[in-house]
Amino acid sequence: MSSYKREHLDAIASMEDMHSHKEQIDRQKRARETKCTPLSVDKENRKGTFRSSRGKPYSTNVISEFTYNCTCKDFGMRGLPCKHIYRLWHEFDIFSLDKIQSHEIEISEAETFNVELKIDFSMKTLEVLAKFGFFSLDEIGYEFEPIDAGFDPIFLKELSETEQKELYDLLNLWINRSAANEWVYEKGEVNCQKLIDCGFLEIIDMPEKLLKMKNISELRVPLKEAGLKGFPTKESVIQALLKLNPNAADDMKQQYIVVRFQTKWEEIRGKIRTYLKNKLPRKEKEILPGDMGEREESWAHFIS
Repeated sequence: MSSYKREHLDAIASMEDMHSHKEQIDRQKRARETKCTPLSVDKENRKGTFRSSRGKPYSTNVISEFTYNCTCKDFGMRGLPCKHIYRLWHEFDIFSLDKIQSHEIEISEAETFNVELKIDFSMKTLEVLAKFGFFSLDEIGYEFEPIDAGFDPIFLKELSETEQKELYDLLNLWINRSAANEWVYEKGEVNCQKLIDCGFLEIIDMPEKLLKMKNISELRVPLKEAGLKGFPTKESVIQALLKLNPNAADDMKQQYIVVRFQTKWEEIRGKIRTYLKNKLPRKEKEILPGDMGEREESWAHFIS
């Protein structure tokens, strides 16, 4: 089971060959499955689309071995190659999946279970357990506000259901501290743009957030050319790179933007989330491979 801890993901990204890590090999295996066959492939622009459980197909772009992105939740949470990226690399002869058969790492049954157990309770489960005194929601950094009968969010009526779903997912991640109040979107992504136009989100200048989407090997190239060494983590590499060249992320700014919630929403974010939770349809469950269980579908379209 994958861990989404930043230190763990940075350690994988810093490997000499991150593709040999067992979590990446698992994604390579899944990339070979029939259900991961692309819906469309654009070889000229190095793009492809893949079937998604949430309806709208995932959009994947593999400019090179070092520059890539995908709209799936796996890539959004990890920032490392997902099964869609591996499959598209294979289609474009950038990375061969054929070698998985001969170089596949066998994992013993004991090793398979020697993983960090990650229990993903739904909000409702957490609220019920807290009500019966099993623990305090404050202790785990969870904010829950009961429905306010007098709360009438007129400002939400400008949003379509799809845009409200986008807003709900972002609020949920922000409130539960699953993500910082900062997200990367493709320029022109319609739901994000609507939330900006309505004053929920604002664009911020955060080059380090954009550079985190790149492979650490690519980030190190200009540092090596300048004779700079000794930066073990991705964060330290990015800091050194921006010190060397403050405009290092300018090429990415042509395609992406970084957004955050405006501060005026912080005090009532819990009420907005509760309102949307009761108004929107229930999320569908996505069955994960093997014995990994299931997870709720994602409505948000951010990249990182």
